[in-house]
Amino acid sequence: IFLSLIKTLISNGLYIYMVHSKKNRCGAKIVVKAGGHNISYIDKDGNKKNLKKGIAHFLEHYLIEKSIYGNLGKYYLSESMRFNGATYFNRTEFYFSTVHDFKEALIRLIRLVNQPAFNEKDMEEIKKPVIEEIKRSLDNRNRQELKKIDNAYYYNYLGDVTLGDIETIESLTIEDIKEFYNTFYSTNNQILTIYCNFDKKEILDIINNEYKDNKNDMVCEKVIEPVKVKEKELDIIDEKEDEMLLIRFKIDVSKYSNWDIFHLDACLFYLNRINFSLDSKLFKELRDKNLTIYSIQTETNYIKEIKMIDYEIIVYTSEFDIVKEMVLNTINNIDYDKELFEIIRNNLVLSFINKEEKAGFQINSWLENYLEYDLDYVDTLEDIKKDNIKDMKETLSKIDFSNYLVVRRMKKERNV
Repeated sequence: IFLSLIKTLISNGLYIYMVHSKKNRCGAKIVVKAGGHNISYIDKDGNKKNLKKGIAHFLEHYLIEKSIYGNLGKYYLSESMRFNGATYFNRTEFYFSTVHDFKEALIRLIRLVNQPAFNEKDMEEIKKPVIEEIKRSLDNRNRQELKKIDNAYYYNYLGDVTLGDIETIESLTIEDIKEFYNTFYSTNNQILTIYCNFDKKEILDIINNEYKDNKNDMVCEKVIEPVKVKEKELDIIDEKEDEMLLIRFKIDVSKYSNWDIFHLDACLFYLNRINFSLDSKLFKELRDKNLTIYSIQTETNYIKEIKMIDYEIIVYTSEFDIVKEMVLNTINNIDYDKELFEIIRNNLVLSFINKEEKAGFQINSWLENYLEYDLDYVDTLEDIKKDNIKDMKETLSKIDFSNYLVVRRMKKERNV
């Protein structure tokens, strides 16, 4: 595979990552580095500007359904192409894949993002499906539960606000979405990734013709989030869902370099697999004592905005106090099983070898490292081969696991 990373295109700061693939299927993705959490910014004069919640998601719908071509999602579907858009808390993505007419599809994707056709009539039409999506989210038990957990865990971090609320969406004006678009959709705030069997010069000529130099001097407001959790405990009463214990640790990485955080993420992966997998001592003890019949779930999220890692452990159980002590004891006495470590690392090596020749793997590796860690880097096999117990111990020994929220989801309120 031929890899080509062009960092700057002419003078507009557009990032492009292109992978040459011999496969018939090819595709492209545009990532705008703005999402559900971008509800304020500092303009070039130093003034703070506030925006409305849900506007990034609304704009995603508008650009796709009311493009200069009409509903571009229907166009891609009619041409038997895969297409979608997605809004996350920190970015918005538009992407397609196809086995034919790649250049035409690429031009339409670029124009979808960069040539909006704003008008009041279309805006009012888009409000209807967006509001319906918000209504469905209100019936989503897991989403509503997550909001309760976030509210108990964070002080200033926004959590799940990407969809916004019905009242806010109803009040959106054309000026609101124009302001968001003009602030965050500048060329130097976009990333374009491409994989196909392309003529490099021809593709770059298309991009040069379609993109304009429209830099914006906006900066995002810094979010200050205390290291300690907002609350230590939270009880959620839910008669329909299985009872569950969740412990979410707040890990401060404000003094870590981007490479340190990248390495810590790998160490936490090994921590999970050795200490909380089906092969772990903890799970075997939980199973033998009939404390759970399900596997232990773990999740690690690095939040660049606040330089913190959310590290979560979930056990489906009704024996909250006993299991809580067992989990905390495991965290405070981490098992560094060398034999299991070697098995995990060898499996990672095999998995990497099977994926490294795939264009999608190359692109996703670079994109995740760039967006999450600000690293212009593609994962390599050597990264895995260099993993070792000594480095893992040294890295994890510096982590403070003392700040955590305990969540108990139960069928009925406990008698304390």
